[in-house]
Amino acid sequence: MAYIWLIPVLITLVAMAAIQLLLLYLFLTIKADIRRLEKEQPVTPPPSEPALRDLGHAMKELQERLVSIPPTTEAPPPRPATPGMNLTRRSQVLRLSRRGESAGQIAATLGVPLNEVELLLKVHQATTA
Repeated sequence: MAYIWLIPVLITLVAMAAIQLLLLYLFLTIKADIRRLEKEQPVTPPPSEPALRDLGHAMKELQERLVSIPPTTEAPPPRPATPGMNLTRRSQVLRLSRRGESAGQIAATLGVPLNEVELLLKVHQATTA
């Protein structure tokens, strides 16, 4: 009876030993798999000295060609205007509409297609309603 306290300790030690054996088995199987995969993969030889020299010469030629190209001082071409309606035009349409002008008059005044003016007014009415 005095040694009953040893039973949980022994069970714990046996469980830890079993876990360690399982981990050892997993380690060894993974190591064997790695070796098998290394044998199956073809080994690519490192690049040879002549190939490296040829590559170096090609790089030098490209650098010389790059240096021989004259630098351009021209500014990049301006970006084309985007075909959308800007916010100032939108505010102008809404202001003229508040004054009581028709969509046709607003389109003629601002030089905007009538469809765009009508759409702008409909969107404004839908968002404020």
